Amino acid sequence: MNSQQPVRSYEPDSDEIDLLALAAAIWQRRWVVIGAVVACLAVAILYLNVATYKYTAELKVIPSQSSGMSGSSAGGLASLASFAGVNLSKEGGVAPFEQYLEGIRSGLVAETLSGQTETMKVLFQAEWDEDKQGFVENRGLIGRTIRGISQMLGLPTYAWQEPNTARLQGYIQRNVVVSENPKSQFVTVSFDHPDPEFARHFLTVLHESLNEELRQKALIRSSKYIEYLTEQLQRVTIAEHREALVQALSEQEKFRMTASSGLAYAAEPFGSVTTSLKPTSPRPALVIIMSVILGGILGSLAAIFMWWLRENREETEAAAPVPELAPSYAEAQK
Repeated sequence: MNSQQPVRSYEPDSDEIDLLALAAAIWQRRWVVIGAVVACLAVAILYLNVATYKYTAELKVIPSQSSGMSGSSAGGLASLASFAGVNLSKEGGVAPFEQYLEGIRSGLVAETLSGQTETMKVLFQAEWDEDKQGFVENRGLIGRTIRGISQMLGLPTYAWQEPNTARLQGYIQRNVVVSENPKSQFVTVSFDHPDPEFARHFLTVLHESLNEELRQKALIRSSKYIEYLTEQLQRVTIAEHREALVQALSEQEKFRMTASSGLAYAAEPFGSVTTSLKPTSPRPALVIIMSVILGGILGSLAAIFMWWLRENREETEAAAPVPELAPSYAEAQK
């Protein structure tokens, strides 16, 4: 008795994707792929000819020595306040370097820089009218088209607003990048702009303005602490409390002296602002490579779609019933 099982022939499921068939379909329509690559490449070349090339300015900063002193003195003052039963503001518990990093993203530095007309003129150059010596609404054809389409679709449209602190804050949030290194205390602040000299100037002004703003806030806060401690010394009679007040007062006096100096307060630059020798965006080589890849993908999809349409049409024609021929006149007479 033959126990050998009969060999079953394998037939691929019609629902499975045949990669070889797809590759053959793409190869048969390779001119479609080449055409898509050429079209994307032409668009990329056109974009590179009209694009605005930008340079990158970078500034590396580290926490300053006065920043560490501020944190320690604030911590001692907070302990003293708790010991004496007095509620002081917790703002001093935040390190000045952390305030510096947050100040770049918030509106603190934007409020200072928005008053510098020369800087605002360059940042919002498209809206500056030299004849009127002021900012005017400058909506081009694209802007008017987008506004008209938005109104047709019922989307909210907003009236033009002259460049101010809020608009500058949004500009800084979009264009100034803060990169923190988790392995060290170095932080890189970068800014892209078509003019490398202005990019260097803007980062320098941003750093100096923010540092000075934080310094003045710290001096005001320290002066208020000193006034409070001096007043308490005139009232407190317990020796332990007076000793703690004297120590805290000494720390605040040292901090105010350090903050009043010309040294960096919150963040200290690690070198000067540097700018790239060549434009960093757009990158021609990367744009060309991505256009070729995108063209290949779009062309392949188009070739596969054309092959799919042809296959479906052939299957439909094959499945359609064949119409019966009408009998001839002689056969009908029979």
